[in-house]
Amino acid sequence: MIILIFLIFTFPILSKPEYSLETILLRQEGSFSGKTEKETEYVSESDILLVPNFYYSEEDKERSFDLSFQLVKRGKQSDANQFFWAGKNLYYSRNFSTFSVFLGRKQDSIYDTIFNSYYDGLEGLGIQINFSSRTRLFLSLLDYYRAFPLLEKNLFLNKKSESQKGAMWRHGLKLEYDKDSLRSLFYLNYTNTGSAGKYSNEDPLKKGRGDRDFLIHSGILLQYKRFTNFGTIDSALLFCVSRGIDKTLFHPVRKDSSLPVSGEMLSGKIEWRNPLFRISSSFYLPDADKTNAEKEILELGYTGLGTNPLSSQLLVNLLDFYPSAWITENAWEKSFSTKSARRNSFFTQLGFQVQIEEYELGVSYEHIVPQKEIASYGGGLVWNKAHYERYFLGEFTLSIGFREKKEENFYFTISYSDLKQTGGEAPIKAKGLGIKAGMRF
Repeated sequence: MIILIFLIFTFPILSKPEYSLETILLRQEGSFSGKTEKETEYVSESDILLVPNFYYSEEDKERSFDLSFQLVKRGKQSDANQFFWAGKNLYYSRNFSTFSVFLGRKQDSIYDTIFNSYYDGLEGLGIQINFSSRTRLFLSLLDYYRAFPLLEKNLFLNKKSESQKGAMWRHGLKLEYDKDSLRSLFYLNYTNTGSAGKYSNEDPLKKGRGDRDFLIHSGILLQYKRFTNFGTIDSALLFCVSRGIDKTLFHPVRKDSSLPVSGEMLSGKIEWRNPLFRISSSFYLPDADKTNAEKEILELGYTGLGTNPLSSQLLVNLLDFYPSAWITENAWEKSFSTKSARRNSFFTQLGFQVQIEEYELGVSYEHIVPQKEIASYGGGLVWNKAHYERYFLGEFTLSIGFREKKEENFYFTISYSDLKQTGGEAPIKAKGLGIKAGMRF
């Protein structure tokens, strides 16, 4: 609320703020087959959103602004509806000769290097130290972790949570080095979930204060761009490690009343783009959980941070699927269910876009193969095909867009999505339609 009041009074005095007003119409329906007709679940929902967007950025030697936010009016009303949504950047910085101090929300360019719609970043106070034009160190002094909520990831999922509310805090650092076509980055952060989440008070000695579950997350990113006469070839590789403790109730197969977290994740991307088209391919490969002979988890595998890395309408808004365990806005989550799964899976994404004058055609496909629940497994990255389920989830999306080439422009996008699960005990079929139209001033 304080941020909203600040923006309302600040925006009118800014030099050249930009505005746009858009309408989003959404429709999705699907079926989740059960063993009998009575157990089959049918879902059909639609909504219309009226969204004013606000943008402003300015930078000089002493200060810089990067402000973006959205106000949302939904057709369907509920107590869970959120009116104000921050954009990817909503910060003010004070600049000095060799460092800058940031206050607000600042996007990290880490995960989105691999997946175009996978975001994370600071929400709080940070400092960037510039050692040279090529080397930078960013320190997150105080980061209020909320899994970086964005409207585009919550078009239908704006629901009231049943989890216990509480603050989650994160501290960390990011060291980045650029040289010509090569970019390298190392990050390390510590996240404490405190009293947030449904299972945050399982330690009787800390009742009311939370278990103080924690996760240490680190990663190395390498990105290489090659510029040719036929376009730019962009390739990247990211290796992440997660270590931590999830306090649990006593279990006879574990010595301590806690579940260790020891996981790795490998992801990569290759992309070819020029002014006419873009072709891209990305993958996400987390390790497996360590289990006993009864398939009970002894040690959690990789746990992710930030937004959902998936981008398709139905996988994100209908199934709410995450390709591994995750610390979401509801804290630590791990689930093997059909809906709202947080399940270690091999995830690939293919994309193709063509831009001709003011028109754009896009085709994308997201493919998910969950790992099997394996007995007496020692964890680690899973390369063996036999350790994955025989069924898969796949969503195909076709989109057509138009945008006028002038400062004040009209734009619209129509997208159609088709989701299917082949095989398995409960096949899934779903379809989705999205229409977005707006005017930028």
